[in-house]
Amino acid sequence: MTQITMFFNEFSSTTKYSILAGWLISILVVQITTVSQLYNTRQDSKAEHYLTEFHHKNPISGLGTSPLNSHTTFNRLQKYFPYDSAKAGPIPKNIYQVWIGDKVSDFPTTPFYQRWHDMNPNYNHTFLHDSDIKKMFELKYKDVPEVEAAYNLMPTVILKADFARYLYVYAYGGTYSDTDVWMRQPLDSWFDSNRNIGFVCGIEDDRNNDDRWGWKSRPMRLQLNQWCFKSSPGHPILGKLIATIVSTTFQAQIDNKLVAWWYTFGIDECDGTNIMTWTGPRVFSDIIYSHFNSLENPTVVDVSVKRMNDDMYGPKHEPGVGIDWHLITELDAPLVVGDSVVYPLRTLREGPDNCGSYCYVKHHYEGSWN
Repeated sequence: MTQITMFFNEFSSTTKYSILAGWLISILVVQITTVSQLYNTRQDSKAEHYLTEFHHKNPISGLGTSPLNSHTTFNRLQKYFPYDSAKAGPIPKNIYQVWIGDKVSDFPTTPFYQRWHDMNPNYNHTFLHDSDIKKMFELKYKDVPEVEAAYNLMPTVILKADFARYLYVYAYGGTYSDTDVWMRQPLDSWFDSNRNIGFVCGIEDDRNNDDRWGWKSRPMRLQLNQWCFKSSPGHPILGKLIATIVSTTFQAQIDNKLVAWWYTFGIDECDGTNIMTWTGPRVFSDIIYSHFNSLENPTVVDVSVKRMNDDMYGPKHEPGVGIDWHLITELDAPLVVGDSVVYPLRTLREGPDNCGSYCYVKHHYEGSWN
């Protein structure tokens, strides 16, 4: 100690302060590193515990699974739900609407249900309940048990309803619609009908202005909707979406984030996982953008003309990203990317009944999940 004091006294006051500051910073860095390492060790231990528990429950079908790795799960889904884009269409003539939970729904007696039913007489129209979802897991997903495990971990009805719609359409193919969507034009009259199209969605939100970025519910420049969409069975967009949701759910369990929040719920977002990025339109949109950019030289058919004369507001192109909101904003007609169709804002949203071409359904935003 005496030697250290003598050594220290040889320096000026300024130098002494610098040395002390350096020592304190070093100690602080060591402490932070130690805490970080301890946290990571605990998280790794929790992950190992939950994954071991999962594999113990699924000793055979769980072989080769890695629920935290969306790429592994997607590859497994592709094995059991193969897809050939060259043989994508037409999309099967099925209509699905979902009701999850103990509360009894009167939807089959409403004009909304009857409208879908009457305007599409050559379609199989199914109103799905919990028992149908359970049967689906038994028939279609028994070889990928991580999918059902993720579903059972979900803490709210809206998460399960979101996930169930993706899973059912991915397994069987067809059209999904929320129960508050009013049909305007029969499905067989839609642009994508009887074409080599494997996936169909529409724009939910396209605010082409510069005061958009503070909204919590829809932080994207251009968001796609999942209250009404179509898909052939096994389409990779839904496969990637399902795999991502499985990963998010298992990670939420490890992080003690199995609490869903949205900005109107009054729940501290630090205590949970955002519905929009868990199963909602944000992750739905992200996956579609990502899929479009994964395609090698996709055919793009864009017949819109109006938007080419408009000013555009929003974030710049990200390096290496070929397809983003710039391609889709201000659509005036369907956009075809590969084997997928994106419809204009008016096609699947609200608006007057005489809203013109490609005006297929009207969403009433009843928000039964909110």
